[in-house]
Amino acid sequence: MTSPSLHVLFVDDEQAILDGLRNSLRKERKRWEMTFALGGQQALDHMKQTPADVVITDMRMPGMDGAELLRQIQRDFPAAARIVLSGQAEREAIMRALPVTHQFLHKPCDGETLRAVIEQTHNLHKLMQNPALTALVGKLERIPAVPTTYTELSRLAQDPKADSASFAKVIEMDAAVCAKVLQLVNSAYFGLGQKIVSIRPAVTYLGVEIIKSLVLGSTSFSDKAISEVKGFSPDRLQHHSMLTALLAKKIVGNPQLADAAFTAGLLHDIGALVLLHAAPPDYMRALERKKDLGGDGAAAEREIFGVTHAEVGAYLLGLWGIPFPIVEAVAFHHRPNEVPPESRPLVAAVHIASGLVEEMTATDAQRAGGQPLDSSGLIDASFLRDAGLEESFKKSRETAQSLIGGVADRA
Repeated sequence: MTSPSLHVLFVDDEQAILDGLRNSLRKERKRWEMTFALGGQQALDHMKQTPADVVITDMRMPGMDGAELLRQIQRDFPAAARIVLSGQAEREAIMRALPVTHQFLHKPCDGETLRAVIEQTHNLHKLMQNPALTALVGKLERIPAVPTTYTELSRLAQDPKADSASFAKVIEMDAAVCAKVLQLVNSAYFGLGQKIVSIRPAVTYLGVEIIKSLVLGSTSFSDKAISEVKGFSPDRLQHHSMLTALLAKKIVGNPQLADAAFTAGLLHDIGALVLLHAAPPDYMRALERKKDLGGDGAAAEREIFGVTHAEVGAYLLGLWGIPFPIVEAVAFHHRPNEVPPESRPLVAAVHIASGLVEEMTATDAQRAGGQPLDSSGLIDASFLRDAGLEESFKKSRETAQSLIGGVADRA
């Protein structure tokens, strides 16, 4: 008999709730090892003895609440996925827990939802069997927003006349803030029947007050590290990501994938922000090493960090519950030939868009003294041939020239 491949730790201050969880999940005992801790301190004691892969905790507990428990678990056991159970009246506490929590579940949580979230986390762990990756992402509390974006959002948050459309217009230009908003709106805490892949409906659903709390009331964003790394331009990153998003939306074949293509394009390099914020000196080394490797940024990142920005970004977005097609497009935007045929349209749109934007803007970046963010991400000709996309690629190039030329004319 094989041993369970996932260890889940449940934490609550009421024994009856723990007993109910144990009973409702008893059928999963052969697949998951489950531990039940009465309160935060007992949970930490269990983690010291046998670290869990997933920690699911109640928010409101005496002594040590869920936010503080997960903060300590993040510090000492960063590879663990961290999930909070919270009631509707605890939104202020949610904002406090947001930097150290991967997903939020509404309390009481039905067994089907709980199983689905644990299963998603389990699949993610199997997909990304890389200790360097899980530890790196697990330590992350903040993602660096582009300073100008954060400044504008802060201004809007203090403007009583600012509406959801005003916030959405700014948010959809910045990968870090976009990802955090999608994390929140797609959490089971809000109980939506479907995943949201576009920023405008996400902001409308959350409402201005929650968005203000996200910007001003949490420590989810930092603009310090992003401006400290020489050779890295936050404006260059933002420009590249926005052009990729706009182009991916234009070239994706299925109109129903247009919003997902835009979001995946905006988020495709978010892993670079994670690497940058996690270890600025190492990221500088990766930028320098990239030059030695002829622009192969992925090889440089793997050499320095043990992972690439694509893997880091996909793992983070997966932990946050971002819809899987977007996670997949981020993970494979340099390796589109590795996805099954049904995933090709979205992955191909981001792969082609990123490569064309990089190719058409690299000269300007080099002239300005900067380095292209992703010069290794040019188009995989064998993938285009095998996927039968060579003719549509020619049209995509024309679309890219028109789009980038139009942006340049407006600048």
